Amino acid sequence: IVESSTLFFLSAASFLTGIGVREYGIRTGGVFFLASALVSFFVGPNKLYCMTCTLLSFYIYMREFLFDKIEEKGNYLRKRKLFLLIKWILFNVCYIPLLLFFPFLFSFGEKGKAWPWLVFMIGQFGFFVYDKAYDYFQSFVWERWRKHFPLK
Repeated sequence: IVESSTLFFLSAASFLTGIGVREYGIRTGGVFFLASALVSFFVGPNKLYCMTCTLLSFYIYMREFLFDKIEEKGNYLRKRKLFLLIKWILFNVCYIPLLLFFPFLFSFGEKGKAWPWLVFMIGQFGFFVYDKAYDYFQSFVWERWRKHFPLK
């Protein structure tokens, strides 16, 4: 089980992948993602935390990649709905296998058959919060901080 404060910091750390993609492009951001994932697995003592951060970073990387692809298409409202649908599918491609193959991560225990559905629904809410937090971070926090970090 990952504690909520740890999950917060892992989520915040995964936002760095988005910074790499937005500042340097998809390819360099991808290299940053792979390098950070490999370093975390080789150096990090808790592999569960490494896996969690890697999955969150993968979601951010793919989100940025898909945004670049969708940005070139049709009208704004259609793009926005399509992007939301694709983000939700992408999240569930990462989340559902964890529920199915690693249920011990969520400590279902003796709760019965309804418990996995509850965890699934909580995960959907968590996706919404995480995605909005990332949007806020990129739009407000990073826009203010970027002038203090000479990246290019």
